[in-house]
Amino acid sequence: PRLRVGFFESGLGWLPYWLDRLDEHKESMGHLVPRLKREPTEIFSEQCFVTMEAGEGEAFAQLADMGLAHTVVWGSDYPHYDCTYPGALAELDETFEKIGRNDLRSEVVYTNARRFMGLG
Repeated sequence: PRLRVGFFESGLGWLPYWLDRLDEHKESMGHLVPRLKREPTEIFSEQCFVTMEAGEGEAFAQLADMGLAHTVVWGSDYPHYDCTYPGALAELDETFEKIGRNDLRSEVVYTNARRFMGLG
């Protein structure tokens, strides 16, 4: 299906563990759901998005290593009290530099959000 699902305002630190557990459960108990032909991580990769805040670089690096950077959208958390506005973009840049993944910055900041909203 073309349905896209966004897990926003929840960070992404939980996601690598959760996907690993889902795949593990499908492997060990997939016979209970015979209609489920694909791995849960594959389904997530095609239909789901999650937001990343600036301090979540390590979890983002894990997702990137899993081939899931295309599912991550930057969430500035503006206008909430814990937003780092006006320094949110600088903080995000520091996060990408720290994990050595500057190559994925524009994907997370722009491209993935456009894709989630069906804008190209």
